[in-house]
Amino acid sequence: MTNKIGENIYKLRKQRNFTQQQLSEILGVSIAAISKWETGSAYPDIELLPKIASIFDVSIDYFFNYHLDSIYNRTIVIDKAKQLSEKKEFSTAISMLKEALLRYPNDIPLKFKLAETMIFSGVIPPSDSEKFRVLIEANKELKEVIRNSKSRELIDESYYLLGMSYINLKEFEKAEEAINQLSQNNHMKTELALMRLYLEKGDINSAIKQFQINVFFSIVQIHTNSLWIEELFVDDLETAIMFYEMAIEAFKAFSNNNSCRFDVHISQFYEKVALAYTKIGDFDKAISSLKLAVKYAQSYDNLQTENDLPQFNRLNENDTGWDKVYNQKLQLWNEIESKINTDYKILYDRTDFIVLISDLKKNIS
Repeated sequence: MTNKIGENIYKLRKQRNFTQQQLSEILGVSIAAISKWETGSAYPDIELLPKIASIFDVSIDYFFNYHLDSIYNRTIVIDKAKQLSEKKEFSTAISMLKEALLRYPNDIPLKFKLAETMIFSGVIPPSDSEKFRVLIEANKELKEVIRNSKSRELIDESYYLLGMSYINLKEFEKAEEAINQLSQNNHMKTELALMRLYLEKGDINSAIKQFQINVFFSIVQIHTNSLWIEELFVDDLETAIMFYEMAIEAFKAFSNNNSCRFDVHISQFYEKVALAYTKIGDFDKAISSLKLAVKYAQSYDNLQTENDLPQFNRLNENDTGWDKVYNQKLQLWNEIESKINTDYKILYDRTDFIVLISDLKKNIS
């Protein structure tokens, strides 16, 4: 592709009677860099374009002939803005994004990146009035993204940033309204944003409760992720056992080894461990794991309500979605019985296995 930028820099330099050396000194680059631009073997850094345009008294559009060259596409601009933001050079990033939006005023991802950068820059404003102005302008861009984007992911990110922006502006009702617009698959981000909202409002009790909800569901996510262990490590059962035991220890740690709702997951995982040990021929560990599965099933079945664990003392069954509707010993029996003639058949000659399943079946209520 022809380097229109280099061609136009060359034309302007000749028209203004600039030498390459003069231009290089003004821009703070080497003569070789100017030469490469003009011959089309390299492009100037996008940050230099506003300065070059100012030197020659033209708009940035002049360099592109109203078409953004492929090397300066949206991705490049956004990536460069990200790099500048990481270096806390927010003003430069914002100027660059605004210049890009002058050429592409309806580009949704550019609008989002501009708003995101402005909100981050508002964290370290020169003054409260400047912070207010920046956040208001960012909110305007985010609302444009929400109205016009077809990407649910981008819309959710915009609602999240809008909520954070309103929190910074102390407009808490608007913040909560924006946060609650996030889709359900972004529930963790919603919960984190709500916790921040409650803290900024000074509602410590609600913030602590939201924190407990966040932690609770992070723990439950361990169970959800662990559902795939058996399939992921079908040919590496030792690793599968390691991950199951890690999940078990995580649940025990959070419950401080007290009986609680997590016992149902611990029981299920011990049965998975027993099955894996059976398949690799370690029958003693298989039986030990089954005994632990029964122990935690019994512990779970003895619960009447959500256990009063101190770390979750502000939560009730509505907060956790906990609904004790089944007998875990029965579920465990059904799981073992379904494998007695297949996976567990090899254990049938062991007295301890027969006693275990007989007692389990007898005690099912």
